[in-house]
Amino acid sequence: MKDINKAVVIQVTQGLINTTFKNVKFTSTDITENLTRPSFFIDFENNKTGLMNAFNKERNVELKLFYFSKTRKNNKLELMDMQEQLENIFLKYIKVNDDFYIPINNIDFDVVKEQGYLLATIELYTLELLPEDSQNDSGSGEMIEELDIKINTNM
Repeated sequence: MKDINKAVVIQVTQGLINTTFKNVKFTSTDITENLTRPSFFIDFENNKTGLMNAFNKERNVELKLFYFSKTRKNNKLELMDMQEQLENIFLKYIKVNDDFYIPINNIDFDVVKEQGYLLATIELYTLELLPEDSQNDSGSGEMIEELDIKINTNM
C-alpha cells in the first residue's frame, strides 16, 4: 500500500508541475484539525486482500484523494479546474513502478463546496506476484518433481 500511496503522490505532483497547482503539497496528518490549504490527502478504504492462488495475491481497495481548496468559500472554479486536472492525470493508470501499473476504469468525483474540498474516489484492483519466499508456504510441502502412475485397466 505504501508503494501505491507513493506512486499517487508522484503522479499527481508530476501531473501538476506546469499548472497553477504546482506548489500544492500532500499532507499525511489528521485532516480534521489544523488543515493546511491548499493541500492533498490520500486515504485507503475497504481494503480486501486475499490469496488468488499459490503465486498471486489479489487486492481490491478504494483510493480516496482529497483536494482542499485555498479557501472554504468561493472555490467552485478552483475545484472544477482541479477535477479536470485529476481526470487527465489518472486517465489510464497509476504507475507504481516500471513493472507494476494499476489500470483505472473510472473515477468518481464529489465536490463539497461548503467545506471547500474535492473528493476523487478510485476503485483499484491489483493482482500481485507473491515474493518467492512466501510462495508454496501453504503447508503443502515441496513441489512434486516426478510422479510415476500405474493404472490398472482390468475391469
